[in-house]
Amino acid sequence: RRLEKLGVNPRNVRDIILTHADPDHAGGIADFPAASIHLASEEFNNLNPHVPHVPRNPRYLPIQFSHAPRWRPIPPAPAIDWFGLPARPLDLPLNATILLIPLFGHTNGHCGVAIEHQGRWLLHVGDAYYLRAELSTPDHPVTPLAAARADDNAQRIQSLESLRRLARDHADLISMIGYHDITQLPAHAIDWPEPASA
Repeated sequence: RRLEKLGVNPRNVRDIILTHADPDHAGGIADFPAASIHLASEEFNNLNPHVPHVPRNPRYLPIQFSHAPRWRPIPPAPAIDWFGLPARPLDLPLNATILLIPLFGHTNGHCGVAIEHQGRWLLHVGDAYYLRAELSTPDHPVTPLAAARADDNAQRIQSLESLRRLARDHADLISMIGYHDITQLPAHAIDWPEPASA
């Protein structure tokens, strides 16, 4: 409804990039029937009940995917180096570089989404942290919740350490936002130029 208020027809949305497929992140994709859903191949395998010998992860709600989404799993290779982290380029019809950045742990295929704009990067960290304060407070009160919700808490901690390094060493080039920290919502959306018609 918010997109419609902005004049965007949901049927015209062609691409959605998921950090991961938890219900609060993927629950609305059925509203975009023409969209391709891009996510890490590990996350696709984590949620897909049809992968042989892989039990369905109970954190996902299969009914949210009963409309047969147009999944576009992004494999680990080819990868490029992004500030010391492996990154998976996305081939999308936009005048911007967009990368999946593996930040596994919260889920087994959780990724951040990095977008380059005018020489700087915006990194959407998804749920790699719940609150930005976790970057500077290792024993933050939200830590027990984050640990309990992690598919792999050791990997979650490793991913959080990677974000702490980025925040410490590359704050001049990378801005981060998290999904659950409402203090980080951007004041305005970037006005991307329309891609050239094919």
